Amino acid sequence: LPSVVYMISLTIVVVQGFECFGYKDIRAKLMPIGTLFFALSDLLLETYVFPSGIIPKNLAEVIFIFSNFMYYTGQLFVAFSLSKDYLVEKK
Repeated sequence: LPSVVYMISLTIVVVQGFECFGYKDIRAKLMPIGTLFFALSDLLLETYVFPSGIIPKNLAEVIFIFSNFMYYTGQLFVAFSLSKDYLVEKK
């Protein structure tokens, strides 16, 4: 149940992030990209944390590194997009 609630919450965050494409500022346009990177990093992390045995361990470790790259890039994009008040500039 906690995983389902988390995935629903994460999906809502990603969908709401796409609303930022309506703003003119490039920083606002980085918000949906950052939230999408964050969501994808969580999905990739799942293959490392909960191994199924289908994916070889070496590949799982590469996926883990790529997941961390996506996580930190997504966090950077989200933080940068929040560094300016662009709400007054909508369309």
